[in-house]
Amino acid sequence: MNLIKWSEVDPAVTNFVFYQAERYLDAQFQSGVAADSRAITASSISVILATGALSAAAGLWIAKQPPATYIATAVLGGLFLIATYLCFLAAKPVNFYPSGNHPRQWVPALDMPINDAKGAEIENYQEMIDDNATALDASASWLNRGVMAPIASPFVAIIVFALVTSFS
Repeated sequence: MNLIKWSEVDPAVTNFVFYQAERYLDAQFQSGVAADSRAITASSISVILATGALSAAAGLWIAKQPPATYIATAVLGGLFLIATYLCFLAAKPVNFYPSGNHPRQWVPALDMPINDAKGAEIENYQEMIDDNATALDASASWLNRGVMAPIASPFVAIIVFALVTSFS
């Protein structure tokens, strides 16, 4: 799939581009690890809030409090559970390409001039960078949704409380 005639490119330029591609893949990998860490942290916080809200809802129900209180509190806990799941989706394992490769992947290139071999690897790295960007974007999207659910949950719980109270 050689897009460029790497044999015609100055080897110093090829080396520089190769180095930059490796640096970019390394940076993407670090960003991915940081994103997973954020998602796991958000998921942990959401599951703690869900546990508290659902325990409170159970306590309100057992104490025979008005239905609006325990239903709204249960809805609050449910939204926190949804947030937990969405944050988990943000951190789920995905195919992700770090820089470098297995030495056996170079076997087909052993008889090529080094500049051509590095050029082909640069093109492989570009595909990896593109795939990583797609994975990072998907993870960010799930995390954004996972953070929006707890932000919206108090408002939804208030609306549920008002609706249940008005129909009781």
